[in-house]
Amino acid sequence: MGKSLDDSPQFDHRSYLYRPLSVPGYDRILTLISTCNDPAKLRQWIYNANKRQAFEVRNAAYRQLSEIAHRAGASNMNNIGYRILAVYQTRLTSSRCCNVKMKKFKELLRDSGGVALLRDLLGRQRYQKISQSLVDMELADLTIEAAILAYASQFEQDEVDTARELLKLYGFKGRMSKYKI
Repeated sequence: MGKSLDDSPQFDHRSYLYRPLSVPGYDRILTLISTCNDPAKLRQWIYNANKRQAFEVRNAAYRQLSEIAHRAGASNMNNIGYRILAVYQTRLTSSRCCNVKMKKFKELLRDSGGVALLRDLLGRQRYQKISQSLVDMELADLTIEAAILAYASQFEQDEVDTARELLKLYGFKGRMSKYKI
């Protein structure tokens, strides 16, 4: 007798629909995401991927959104600031179902630079929740705390220690070396 669908390894049982684990369209979507330069399209891919639980697609879109913001910045620390703002703005917008501008932080970044922005965002409860969700999504390298650890020489020792403790608090146990911030 033949195997039933439940015995077959090619079906994903975590989804409400049975779909093959290696969806041929995912490779095409991942390629499109890696070449996309439109933040609105990337945010839409993130939204759709969350609905369909396509975590690989969602993470690729977050990383590309971060890369676009990185290219928009001027100096190295400003690049980090733009990347962090893009990711956090997307997370806030998706959790609130409305567009969040973060105008105050963009002005702070433009006027004072990336170090001042990261110092300002470090202790805020609202952004700690977003950092926690990013760690849960295995995107710890896109958090405020990871950016501070990556450029520790530009921050006070107590800020670096706070960032390290917060990442531990969020449950992050890995290394940041896979993706350079």
